[in-house]
Amino acid sequence: MQVFFYIINKIKQRKGMIISMINYIWAGLMLISIIFAMITGRTQNITDALFEGSRAAVDLCITLTSSMCLWGGMMKIAEASGATNALARVFSPILKLLFPGLDTKSKAARAMCMNISANMLGLGNAATPSGVYKRTF
Repeated sequence: MQVFFYIINKIKQRKGMIISMINYIWAGLMLISIIFAMITGRTQNITDALFEGSRAAVDLCITLTSSMCLWGGMMKIAEASGATNALARVFSPILKLLFPGLDTKSKAARAMCMNISANMLGLGNAATPSGVYKRTF
């Protein structure tokens, strides 16, 4: 077990070096692919893939941002209407078992209840804002 912690500490110490190596590897792979595309005459495929990837990245950012805004707003509405307090009362026995030192009337408990209920409903994007909100306590 001591070896495991030693390795983790060494990785933490060299984190910057590992990240820069990954950047060099990534840049090298991209450069090699561009060179081979130029040699084989497939630069149009590289250009098309570049623009398609950029478009997909922007679409993903817009979709995730709008989803986070929607569910963050729903969380604020639920908090203002008292739904989080009701959920905290429903989930308080479970939370007492899982987190013995948690005050079930705290804001953190309400955020945890919203996170649990969103995950139970299968709303992953709804669970993210409440999970992030919970981490601020």
